Amino acid sequence: MKRKMIVFSAIYGLLFIGTNMVHAITPAFFQSMGYPSAMFGIAFACMSLSNFLISPFWGERAGKIGYAKCFAFGAMGYTAGQIWFGLSHTPLLSALARLITGLFVSSFSISGVLYVSELGEKDNGGKYVAYLAAVQTACSAAGYFLGGMLGTISFSAAFAGQAILCIMAAMLALALVHEPKRHKKTASKQKLNPLSALWNVRGLLNAYILTFFAAAMCASFTTNCFDNAFNYYIRDQFAFPTSYNGIIKASVGLLGLVVNLFFNPWLAQKWNLRNAIIVVFSAGTVALMLLPLSQSITAFIVLAVVYYTISAAYLPIHQTLGAENGGTVYGAYMSVRSFGQMIGGLLAGLFYALNEQLPFYASAIAFLLAVVFSVVNARQNAALH
Repeated sequence: MKRKMIVFSAIYGLLFIGTNMVHAITPAFFQSMGYPSAMFGIAFACMSLSNFLISPFWGERAGKIGYAKCFAFGAMGYTAGQIWFGLSHTPLLSALARLITGLFVSSFSISGVLYVSELGEKDNGGKYVAYLAAVQTACSAAGYFLGGMLGTISFSAAFAGQAILCIMAAMLALALVHEPKRHKKTASKQKLNPLSALWNVRGLLNAYILTFFAAAMCASFTTNCFDNAFNYYIRDQFAFPTSYNGIIKASVGLLGLVVNLFFNPWLAQKWNLRNAIIVVFSAGTVALMLLPLSQSITAFIVLAVVYYTISAAYLPIHQTLGAENGGTVYGAYMSVRSFGQMIGGLLAGLFYALNEQLPFYASAIAFLLAVVFSVVNARQNAALH
């Protein structure tokens, strides 16, 4: 089991290095083409919209298609969408490319989490998901760093590097990842329809799950509203080169890795996961409230790094809680997160066009709401048990 986990984690990490390489150059890429400031949020919202619609479909299908096949298919589809994105030179084509890319993001992310959760079985499933989240955090940061450095050479270099790594990850998954033993079910043709998969989740929902989903949506809104605004802000306001974005995200990735390997396990021992998530969300809210009030570039960057580190801590905890109810509900959870990403990315661009500080205030309010929903959810869980 440990060998399989190590092999898959390495492949998963390689893919996330690749998928994040272009994020570091996107603000500069858009500026070079003369796109309006709101476009960075609109493009991300397009990707999140298609991800929102398709996530329950991948949640249902991943185990039936095969986790390795689903993972590889998603990686290849993402690569194709990103190649289109790199060749686009109008806002419409760029938005359509991101829409296509979003169809494949949840394919590899959902299949990855469900694979390691099933690989670890009941006793180690949560621990394996936490390790995978740590790998994702560290490798996403490495991708930002590598992409930012390549972006100083040319945008094409970053896009080409991304395509190479994503294709390598897909090929390695097909060659080296073996499916865990399980009872394979056949799906009806109706379940091949992603919209019917989204609709079919309704029978599994109750007040407890809906409150959890509300917290997930607010947290996801914050993550993407802040990230999109921050990436554009340091380019637009500070004139940082793409390499600076990569260096900042690499630093955050190292801190996030330490948090996920050491702080999160300690927190899980001292608190149950539903109480732990309240602590993490609360700390993030404080950092976000202070950030727009900072009076210097140094203070702004330091507070941003603090927030990013806290944000890296919440994701594995929430993913573990989300995976407790099976693949279909986890697919719905990913849809809710994607919806938050879509709204967060869209409003980041629109708010930024009104006032460059507004996305940061909106992020703080949304994280505060995540705290409130998580407190309610913890009480609901206590009442159920």
